Amino acid sequence: MGMTLVLGASVALQFAAAIFALRLIRITGRSAAWSLIAASLVVMAIWRLTALVAAAQSDPPATAGPLSEWLGLAVSVLLFAGIAAIQPLFLVLRRSERTMRRRARRAERYGEALYASLVENLPVHVLRKDLEGRFVFANRSFCDLVGRTWDEIAGKTDFDLYPAELAEKYRRDDETVLKTGQVFETVEENAKDGQTRYVEVRKSPVRDTAGHVVGVQVVFWDVTHRKQAEAALEHERSLLHALMDNLPDSIYFKDCQSRFLRVNRALARRFGLGGASEAVGRTDFDFFAEEHARQARDDEQEILRTGVPILDKEEKETWPDGRITWAATTKMPLRDRDGRIVGVFGISRDITERKQAAEALQAAKEAAEAANRAKSAFLANMSHEIRTPLNAIIGMTEFVLDTPLLPQQRDYLAVVQESGESLLTILNDILDFSRIEAGKLALDSAPFDLREVLFEAVHAFSLRARRKGLELACHVDPEVPRAVVGDGNRLRQVLAHLVGNAVKFTDQGEVHLRVECQPEPNDEVSLVFTVSDTGVGIPSDKKELVFAPFEQADSSTTRRFGGAGLGLAICSRLVELMGGQIWVDSEPGQGSVFRFTARFPRAERGKAPVRLAPAIVRGARVLLVDANESDRHALEELFARWGMRPSTASDVREAMSLLEESCLLSDPFRLAVIEEVLLELDGFCLAEWIRRHAQLGSMSIVMLSSASSADNTAQCQSLGIASCLVKPVRPSELLDAVAAALRSAAIEEESPLRVRRARIRPLRILLAEDSLVNQKLAIGLLQREGHAVTVANNGREAVARAESQSFDVVLMDVQMPEMDGLEATAAIRQRERATGRHVPIIAMTAHALQGDRERCLEAGMDEYIAKPIRAPQLLGLLEAMFREAPRPRATDEPKAAAEGPDWEQALAGLQGDRELLQVIVDTVLEESTRLIDDIRRAIAAGDAAALRLAAHTLKGSVRHFGTSAVFQKAFELEQMAHSGCLAGAEHALAALESALASFLEALKSPPAPKPPGPAGL
Repeated sequence: MGMTLVLGASVALQFAAAIFALRLIRITGRSAAWSLIAASLVVMAIWRLTALVAAAQSDPPATAGPLSEWLGLAVSVLLFAGIAAIQPLFLVLRRSERTMRRRARRAERYGEALYASLVENLPVHVLRKDLEGRFVFANRSFCDLVGRTWDEIAGKTDFDLYPAELAEKYRRDDETVLKTGQVFETVEENAKDGQTRYVEVRKSPVRDTAGHVVGVQVVFWDVTHRKQAEAALEHERSLLHALMDNLPDSIYFKDCQSRFLRVNRALARRFGLGGASEAVGRTDFDFFAEEHARQARDDEQEILRTGVPILDKEEKETWPDGRITWAATTKMPLRDRDGRIVGVFGISRDITERKQAAEALQAAKEAAEAANRAKSAFLANMSHEIRTPLNAIIGMTEFVLDTPLLPQQRDYLAVVQESGESLLTILNDILDFSRIEAGKLALDSAPFDLREVLFEAVHAFSLRARRKGLELACHVDPEVPRAVVGDGNRLRQVLAHLVGNAVKFTDQGEVHLRVECQPEPNDEVSLVFTVSDTGVGIPSDKKELVFAPFEQADSSTTRRFGGAGLGLAICSRLVELMGGQIWVDSEPGQGSVFRFTARFPRAERGKAPVRLAPAIVRGARVLLVDANESDRHALEELFARWGMRPSTASDVREAMSLLEESCLLSDPFRLAVIEEVLLELDGFCLAEWIRRHAQLGSMSIVMLSSASSADNTAQCQSLGIASCLVKPVRPSELLDAVAAALRSAAIEEESPLRVRRARIRPLRILLAEDSLVNQKLAIGLLQREGHAVTVANNGREAVARAESQSFDVVLMDVQMPEMDGLEATAAIRQRERATGRHVPIIAMTAHALQGDRERCLEAGMDEYIAKPIRAPQLLGLLEAMFREAPRPRATDEPKAAAEGPDWEQALAGLQGDRELLQVIVDTVLEESTRLIDDIRRAIAAGDAAALRLAAHTLKGSVRHFGTSAVFQKAFELEQMAHSGCLAGAEHALAALESALASFLEALKSPPAPKPPGPAGL
């Protein structure tokens, strides 16, 4: 019984200990160790209880041993006591555990807040779904993307947010992640509103603490820009490949040792390789000859050293088989990401064909330049040959016109002079066009009086317009400046061409020149020149053609008007040089209107050529009578600028009224300028009324004659009219007439030669001229002026005479036999350096090309005169040189071409002087035999220089008789000698002798003079 109690107590204590342990487990929350202790106590208690029951039911009932029972009780007591003893420790641990849990929860909440903050602020969309696809989390970025709040999204599925097809795809992707447990990545392409967007998606499984997949986490973000960049990069890469594979130029990349890293297909084919990869690691020495390979390597090493590229360098490529090719190469430094030079890259273009073409072009250019030089020489020679006979024609004509002549004789000579001037104009056009084609024509820049140039250009055609009954007028707007800077001579040339054409192609009506002004910045002015006529007009299909060289509106053989077709072409080029353009408006039968523009700087104040009005003009009252309102205003403005006091009237009655009123004043009119053609009564009626008037009878009158009036010289003289000027009148001419009229001095119509005769002393003149004709002309002209002339037939003779005699001036022909004028001048100047004396030398040459004047002046000559030499020009130059006044520089005369005359024309060139003609004939007969002998000896000796001089002299001897067969044959021999090729010279000599025999026979029998005509000629 006692042991039973002990056993029961032991079991109870064990159960109590187990319960207490379980409580500790609950308190502390620990499960591993304490669960084992509690389980062992329970097992032990149950075992003890089972043993106790078994012992009680046995028969006889069994009992445990006293020792074991007591031992079990002791163990139970010890266990209970031990657990009771550590309970306070467990309570402390429990409190510590609670503290740790609180801290853990705080840390967990902090971590969750940190996680939420991170996820909410990531630039990606984050969401989580459970196993059924319901949203259990979504960050703010995703909510903004779908346009809903989290409360609206929570618990929803993709089918609630997206179209069914798209939601089904998302569900399939989620199931793949849930089944495999692996991360799923993809890039989705979405098209919306015509734009394609790309999204990178990453789906990963969500697991619990046991590692079980409980959902899907989705992270996705927009990669459109990246995809676009990748696409652009891929496009650039494909373009680069296309460039490398298809460009015909050679492209290559090399390392620092000049080894190929990559080449394109073109270079691989050029190297004869099967593919571009075969060139990798090789150098130029493997493909080219050493000459080119070494140069290429040196260039590349220089680029590696300096970083300076080589741009478009022409390289001569030599190949092992001896071939030579040319390439234009550009090489640049190849740099890595850090900017270090790690090699070179380049591109080479084959220019072999271009190089060959350039060489051929250079050869052609040299040939063209040689041809151009030959053409220039030909033009110079032709100018010389044509101007020499023109010199005689025009000079002798002027010479005879200065003598007393019958009216009919004067008319005939005027026709000769006009024809010579026409020939000079044609030659001038040809040479100007040659200069333009060669790019040698340049404009001068100097201040000039614009109105003077305008009126001079128009006035030159006043006589021709008057003969045709045309009204020729010039109107200048008041805004047009008086003085501008430019080439006044070239502007006059353009205007002369246009006005001359207008007069030529107009049979009745009028020709008007008008100038308007368009101000420009920078103190420039743009002028618009208009030349209108009422002539034949131009067909519409010919308007542009007329500005082309050698073209005319009427090019048929039956055309009424001649010409070389160069005038308008030259005008067009000159206008371009003046910064303007030219065009025409015209209709057949309705006349033409030519317009052109030109830009000029305004002349600075004080530098413009301004002519001051004489004192007698300033302040004088003048009456202007003109029916044309614009002419009247123009004259009024002109007279006011001269300081006069003008009044105007439009007809005779108004003029009479103004004149009557002035008689009642103390300040009457001193001058009347009257237009001949007025309404009702003409200007002569008014002049006659003035002469009969008691108070106005002594009044000075200047008459302006229109183009439609007849020759009224006698009527002007009978009425005592001071001057009768033909419109349009140059301002300077009008000013001279007004000043002369106010001085009450009649205008004496004297020859310019007679005026000069009183202004210059007799001179001793050395004339160096090889042409007998020009000698006769110059001697006759100079001796008539009282000068003493000594003749030298060539340059050597001129030097000798200059050494032995003293002269005031030397007239030096440039082209002469034995020694030309330039060499002779140099010899004279050399001698003068020792004596200290300087004799003026005037160059006379038929050459009139660009630079001739400069070449003569550089040789030491003082002045320059182009042939044909004219009396006013030569005598004016002599007057300027031998007066104490600044000597004007001679300028190039207009150049022209002429055809050889027959006997009648030869007489016309000598102004009908048969005695002079006979002198020339005798000279030719005397010289020709000697010259033929000189030519024959020169050909036999092969002496080209002697042949050239002899042929030139013979040609000059017969040139007065035109371009006959002798002239042509002599010219051919001269050209052969000039070229240095005498092959065929004997044959040419035979032809020349045959032609000369006939020519000389004809010279011995000149035609008899014609009987005098009705006028006594």
